[in-house]
Amino acid sequence: MARRNRHRLQVWAVTTDRDWVAVHRFIEGDVPSVIVRDPSGAASQSYGVTDLPDSYLIDPRGHIRARFSGAQNWSAREMDNILNQLMLE
Repeated sequence: MARRNRHRLQVWAVTTDRDWVAVHRFIEGDVPSVIVRDPSGAASQSYGVTDLPDSYLIDPRGHIRARFSGAQNWSAREMDNILNQLMLE
């Protein structure tokens, strides 16, 4: 997906933090429009999350297309290539 088409993506964040102060401190900028709080960690356990952040690319039908464990450089050309390939499949 070319950078010009990134507006088609929705970013959701899931946090296990118990308060919003910690969330804002971690993000250090614009907070995604959708943040789901999971202070019990049940969602993390269900998905086998071992390293944060854990990111998923989900298609319009709700299927997980890719999982990225740990921090990613989302503005890197390599990530553009990966996202382009996943969007074409």
